[in-house]
Amino acid sequence: MRCVIVLNGDYTENFEFRRGDHIIACDGAYQKLLDHGVSVGETLGDFDSLGFIPDGASVFPVEKDMTDGELALTKAAEKGFKEIAFISAGGKRDDHFLGNLSLLIKAFELGLNASLYTNYSVIRYLGEGDHGFIVSAGKTVSFITTGVAEISRSEGLKYPFDKTVLKPSSTLGISNVCIKDEISFTVKSGNVFFIINI
Repeated sequence: MRCVIVLNGDYTENFEFRRGDHIIACDGAYQKLLDHGVSVGETLGDFDSLGFIPDGASVFPVEKDMTDGELALTKAAEKGFKEIAFISAGGKRDDHFLGNLSLLIKAFELGLNASLYTNYSVIRYLGEGDHGFIVSAGKTVSFITTGVAEISRSEGLKYPFDKTVLKPSSTLGISNVCIKDEISFTVKSGNVFFIINI
């Protein structure tokens, strides 16, 4: 079963919930879900954004060492969820968006299969190994690293990787194009954010 963690950014209009999803609303996301007719499984946060505390919510102090999103990820991991979808991750707070990318790294370190959705993209954080994705030909995808990473080969991309080294100081991995409906690539070393623009 998948755990969908709904953050308090711009509501992700194009996200498709699955039957059986366990939904955790972070603070103000609770009202956004209600406004869109989505039933909430549980709610947590400091509720500085929502302005009231929903019945049964897990309440945390405003001054804390984690965002509500990280608290939700921690709870999801403790409950044994292996697949995580973060939605409503983008919006007016760029600092929160960058922090939400950190949630993907933490999920990766916990051994979870996590994706982050905004109204414009789907983002994964990937480690070493072979990776394959079903996409649509013509879609733009990008690869960004926070360290040094090598992508040794790729299939289905307009600009192929061949022992290509990516660095944080380079934009080399930005704006590749899918030429097939299925792409694959191998991360030989390091980690990359893989971004599908939708």
